[in-house]
Amino acid sequence: MSSPAPVVAVLGLPWDHKEVPAHLRETVKIGLENMGNMAKDAGFDCTFIPVTPEDDPSVLRDALKSRPYVVVCIGFGVRAQPQLTELFEKAIEGVRTAAPQAKLVFNTSPDTTLNALKRGLSM
Repeated sequence: MSSPAPVVAVLGLPWDHKEVPAHLRETVKIGLENMGNMAKDAGFDCTFIPVTPEDDPSVLRDALKSRPYVVVCIGFGVRAQPQLTELFEKAIEGVRTAAPQAKLVFNTSPDTTLNALKRGLSM
């Protein structure tokens, strides 16, 4: 009998959000699709949770409480832009309060998400 897939989440901007530069949107969209496929192929039960500055913090908290996440990755698009610092802080606080059991990891692009998730499992 195989063990259940680790339940993980990736928090990030939706590919079509105004904070994603227009010239990168298609690349980000493809990257997010590939990220989900790679995580599944690696044995993860992965959920992408879109976060935006416009969302009420309860939206993220409710999403994080909906499943027993063991690792949560916050995407680079949320962390790298100074104008999104408050969103980054809300994301960290959301994970800390709604999924305190989860290891918190960070990627530098959708392509580095799988390695970040694996790091989280090994902590």
